[in-house]
Amino acid sequence: MEQSELVKRNEMIRTMILALFVGIIQYILFNSNGIGISYPLFVVVLYAYLFWGLRNKLHHGVDLEYMLIVPIALLSLTFFIFSNPVLHVLNFLAIPLLIIVQTMRMGELKRHIGQPFHYVGDIFKQSIVSSFTYFPKPIKLLITLLLNRTGSRNKSLLKIGLGLLLTLPLLIVIVPLLASADSVFQEQIAGWQDIFMKVNIAKFLFRIIWIVIVSSYVFGYLWALLHPPVKPNKEIPDVDWGIRTVEAPRPLTLDTTVALTILFVVNAVYLLFTIVQFSYFFAAGDGILPDGTNYAEYARRGFAELVVVTMINFSLLLGSIHWVKTEGTLNLKLFLKVMLSILVVSTIVMLISAHLRLSLYEEAYGYTITRILVHAFMLFLAVLLVLSLIRVWMDRMPLLKPFICVTLVACLLINYINIDLIIAKNNLQRYTLSGKIDLSYFNELSYDVVPYLIRHNEKELNKPDGLNKLLLNMKNRLAGKQTDWKGFNLAEHRAMEALKHVK
Repeated sequence: MEQSELVKRNEMIRTMILALFVGIIQYILFNSNGIGISYPLFVVVLYAYLFWGLRNKLHHGVDLEYMLIVPIALLSLTFFIFSNPVLHVLNFLAIPLLIIVQTMRMGELKRHIGQPFHYVGDIFKQSIVSSFTYFPKPIKLLITLLLNRTGSRNKSLLKIGLGLLLTLPLLIVIVPLLASADSVFQEQIAGWQDIFMKVNIAKFLFRIIWIVIVSSYVFGYLWALLHPPVKPNKEIPDVDWGIRTVEAPRPLTLDTTVALTILFVVNAVYLLFTIVQFSYFFAAGDGILPDGTNYAEYARRGFAELVVVTMINFSLLLGSIHWVKTEGTLNLKLFLKVMLSILVVSTIVMLISAHLRLSLYEEAYGYTITRILVHAFMLFLAVLLVLSLIRVWMDRMPLLKPFICVTLVACLLINYINIDLIIAKNNLQRYTLSGKIDLSYFNELSYDVVPYLIRHNEKELNKPDGLNKLLLNMKNRLAGKQTDWKGFNLAEHRAMEALKHVK
């Protein structure tokens, strides 16, 4: 074996062993009734493994891969600090994506960072295709090492043992079925069944399979970063095809005149809509509505449609920025920028209208996490629209990195402003003003609201009936919840301590 191959194989073995430890730690941390402090602890373990593997590719200086550590760390800490299940699900999906983006840049896979669609394809290829290419590598290498270090007789025994190991899952299924089919057979194997029940082979096998799958994927992902799979080159017959001119593929573009026609017509419709909106929607916040329309009808009517139109406008704006040819006279370019600016302003007017409609709907029916998240999403879109407007007038300004930064900041704000607490405060304030409240919805809120609800229950004279009963129900739910240190959550701990005095 050549020296370079030997070094690569030894490096692979070390990477596999450490991946096995990562898989074992992952099982230990997540084999509990809930996810709490275990999530940030596993992120630390995973980072230690990935940084060790990419140690030769790391460089000094501030770059995106190092800056991403901050939002990843803060998002992982939300599993320890807060107990909002909706945000936990979103973070559970977002954190691995951010880690993939970060480690891809560490692995110097940066060629498509300026092309978002290609970059999304690279993320899928790296996290799925390339990683699973090396997925069976650890098992193959382990079998090869065992066979190479044993004699021919031992090799046969090893193969027999492997066959028995692979047969065991089948026996776990087949034997109970046969025992159920024949009572005599069941009596014969009753003693063996007791032994298997005590050992719990099925649970043991599940643990082993879980650890092997996680370890193999972690190894495959890191090894694919270090050694990207290379497609074999196809042999081309030695044929003289003559001199041919190969043209580079043309990027997708749209003629300026065509784009201006679309924008002019669309903006004309939006201008009419804006004039109609200004005639009454700002006044609607003061209680002045169109004749025959109440708050609920006004709020419900057209809200979803406005959000959809906003998304269409945002797509039209980005498409015009990236795909419209800017060839032509200065007047034509200036007219295109003016049309895009009008599109942005009209879209912002629609967002304001949708915001007012949703606010009226909340005044009529109360505040929920979905409605608060929609408000946040509309504000997020407004910021992206402003950035796009700046890009319209500053041709050299990149959009992807500002969009990424705004998205990360928005995710952190959503997680750390404590949405459930905002919902509880606004609904209780609405009760003070109108006497209306849906206390049953409070059961869907996380334990982050418990300390505030207790203070409100103790100090406020005008409190809704059933608030104390709600707190007692939360106390009983927490008392019946069984978690170990891996599922420890700070919000649940604070709620449990505060609820001790509620009777």
